[in-house]
Amino acid sequence: MRGFMKKLLKKILITLVAFFMMIAIGFGIYVSDYYKPNHNALEAIRSDNVIKVYNRDSYFLFKGKDVKAGIIFYPGGKVDERSYAPLMRLLAKEGYAVMLAKMPLHLAMFGLNRANDIKKDNPKIKRWYLGGHSLGGAMAARYLSSHKDFEGLFLLASYSTSKLPNHMKCLSLYGSQDQVLNRKSYKKYHHNLPQSTKEIVIQGGNHSQFGNYGFQKGDHKASISYNEQQAQTARAISSVF
Repeated sequence: MRGFMKKLLKKILITLVAFFMMIAIGFGIYVSDYYKPNHNALEAIRSDNVIKVYNRDSYFLFKGKDVKAGIIFYPGGKVDERSYAPLMRLLAKEGYAVMLAKMPLHLAMFGLNRANDIKKDNPKIKRWYLGGHSLGGAMAARYLSSHKDFEGLFLLASYSTSKLPNHMKCLSLYGSQDQVLNRKSYKKYHHNLPQSTKEIVIQGGNHSQFGNYGFQKGDHKASISYNEQQAQTARAISSVF
């Protein structure tokens, strides 16, 4: 009987090890396949005479001469953060110090509290806003549900599953051609946003063009350019914050 139980336990153990190895391999394959920045994004992450770009341990900082507030941005899921450099540069030109967060495995869920370290690293900035694209926006909203030291939130093709305080400024944007954003969930969780939330639909915009990483699977082709969609986004954020 003891011999039988030992053999049975050994088989169970081998099966469990094999199962978890398969999960680990599958996860490794999943996170290694992510969207990468195009040429324009890589060019935008370089400093010039107008905007200086600094490569920190956990974020990229985009900064002009005059800074009115700080913005921390959480990138979309499985997207290299550098893909958002063109949009970050536009926001920096609007007068913000913009911190583009680097997320572990390109997934904001593993860097939910990244904003803590970024704020501590920039103590001279007194006014802060947080934003994000897709999964990054959802994680930014979750973070703000328990951190009250930010003045506002902007969501790009995203929604909040957590209740946010009513006094907070909030902006929600998505493209009319977006086929990645789950519209049912967007409507379902809309009540979690402050009552004064401003909602903007970018006509002709899609899900992919908030960043410069190519066409995202499942999306619809945009009828406006990357530049136009991102310019409208930067103007909308600046007008609210």
